[in-house]
Amino acid sequence: MKLQWQTLSLREKKAAIIGGLALACLILFATWEMLANQISDLQENVAHNKTLLAWMQQADAELKKTHLSTGSHPANPMTLVQTAINQSSLATHVNQLKQTDNNSIQLNFKDASFDDIIQLLTHLWQESQLIVTQAQMANNKDPGIVNASITLEPT
Repeated sequence: MKLQWQTLSLREKKAAIIGGLALACLILFATWEMLANQISDLQENVAHNKTLLAWMQQADAELKKTHLSTGSHPANPMTLVQTAINQSSLATHVNQLKQTDNNSIQLNFKDASFDDIIQLLTHLWQESQLIVTQAQMANNKDPGIVNASITLEPT
């Protein structure tokens, strides 16, 4: 390469140097422009996120104020059902408890007291606004004891 450079005329050397400098300037300008665009995009993103954060903080404050004034606390329907079952005498009779979608909860009882199931469902309806959308109950050998499959949804 050194030999090739020495064989070039002065005019060719100047042209190569000027071309190399122009290429270096072009690469530097393209890099600078790309970085400037990225910085601009990030600044816009930060401004948008600050606006979003302010809105979320305001909405959070309003929700807290609303829940404090009404005395209610938002809860997952599945959590409400589990808590109610654990507080009742039916905890040992739950065969299956699962959330079938965002709102529906499937409950299966085996050898449970019909009266206790009705009391649980009434409690869930009055306290948590969960209603029965589907129910199947089958008598057992003992009077008042049933196997039940129940679907609950919020009102």
